[in-house]
Amino acid sequence: MNLTQTLHKLWAPYCALCRFENKVPGKLLCTGCFGDMPLRDFDEAQIHSVSVPAFAAASYAYPVDQLLHSYKYHNQVQLADLLSELIATLPRPRAGTLLVPMPSSTARIKERGFDHMDLIAQRLAKHWDLQIWRGLKRTGHAPKQKTLSRSERHANVANQLSSRAPPLNHTLLILDDVSTTGATLNAAVRSLQGHFAKASDARVFAYVLAHEFKHSD
Repeated sequence: MNLTQTLHKLWAPYCALCRFENKVPGKLLCTGCFGDMPLRDFDEAQIHSVSVPAFAAASYAYPVDQLLHSYKYHNQVQLADLLSELIATLPRPRAGTLLVPMPSSTARIKERGFDHMDLIAQRLAKHWDLQIWRGLKRTGHAPKQKTLSRSERHANVANQLSSRAPPLNHTLLILDDVSTTGATLNAAVRSLQGHFAKASDARVFAYVLAHEFKHSD
């Protein structure tokens, strides 16, 4: 998508979801459609399958699931603005927190033409006036998590993430798009905690765009 097409989508008067001519200028959605997003109240946003405090901005349901799919697989890069706006409904991190985007593999970046979480992290860093630390790394190209069972997801990411030693005296906020079993987040946390004498010394938490909440969550 070229610059002209991107600007047209941003400034055209039609909402990207309902298509009515009532979109807020500079936004992709009208206020009604944004209000219909399956956002979670913060006291119901915690993902209990993750070993550190982790919270989801929304449930993985319509239209968040379709927006994310369009963003990742149909080159709708302009949706990074909207998706980062949804994550920003979670509480503002403390000053000095480092944003740690969950990395994509080199093959995925080549396939899409962009690193989807890094683009979102850039927007959140500007919104929250925070720095990005790109210390996580994918060490291979694994099958897509959504195609695997729960046990397969844990095995799939067990050796797929590595990290550099984090900067001292900083809180790290991992950013990811979707959490289902928590396998990817837990793998990232373990990698980061491995640089500390005690896991409890690592100040790590996580924000994700959406989580598949179950009745037990």
